[in-house]
Amino acid sequence: MFGRDALRVVQRDEHLITALRYVLQNPVRAGLSETVHEWLWSSARKRQLVDRSPVHEEIRWSERLENRLDELQLATIRECLNRQRPFGQSEWQTVMAAAFGLGSTLRPRGRPRSEKKSSLSLFNLVKSIWATSLGFSHGSLVSHRP
Repeated sequence: MFGRDALRVVQRDEHLITALRYVLQNPVRAGLSETVHEWLWSSARKRQLVDRSPVHEEIRWSERLENRLDELQLATIRECLNRQRPFGQSEWQTVMAAAFGLGSTLRPRGRPRSEKKSSLSLFNLVKSIWATSLGFSHGSLVSHRP
């Protein structure tokens, strides 16, 4: 998870493990290999290239790595990656977003929705006056001819 789509702030070891599983399972999800360990370029195949895990559950790592992430985990991590949002519990995300100036990553995308205005906007009012002065009725552009 390097480059522009990297998770920059991760809360706990369990979140880091989820992120590592997400990356290592990419070839499996893409249909390029049956298992994580079958992927030719996977760091899971070359244990000597990977630092020893600081997580105490390293013994179960291989087994855990093969268990696919569920849809909720995938959606959560993808949202964090796409929005460059801190990856962790929501309360912690709020604190970290404030600390690192990432508040925009927690807000919905796009321009904030405005309050619904009256159906009689200035444009509609002018259009109505204009149509009436020209002899049109009910704002239609068809005149009533005798």
